[in-house]
This record gives sequence, structure tokens and C-alpha cells, in this order.
Amino acid sequence: SDPAVLVFDEQGQFVNPLLSGHEGGANELARQVTQLLQNQLVLNTANSYLKPKYVVGMCCERHCPEAVL
Repeated sequence: SDPAVLVFDEQGQFVNPLLSGHEGGANELARQVTQLLQNQLVLNTANSYLKPKYVVGMCCERHCPEAVL
């Protein structure tokens, strides 16, 4: 039940479906937004028959002190 999540670059030139591309409809939503805003669609989802790989990370600056994490 993940929601469809789209990500845009700072200038709004590119739209990328980040979460729930296939089942949640983010890929189709991104296509519709691309047509509306006249920007570039970036699809990077795997084919539905491939086994997904997940990576967990923390969004922080390089050399961030451990105490901050």
C-alpha cells in the first residue's frame, strides 16, 4: 500500500517516480505530469519480473560526524 511518490529536480525539468511505480501508479502519474508540465520523464524502475534489491541510506553531507547521525 505504498503511495505513489514523484521526485522533481530543483528546476522542475525532470520527474522521477520514486516509490510505487508499478503497483501504486507512480509511473503513470509521472507520465501525466510530464505531459502537463512539458518536462522530461525519468523511469528507472525494474521490470516487474525482476527480483527487487533494496538499499538503505542516510541523506547527509560527506564526513558528517557520527554524533550527528
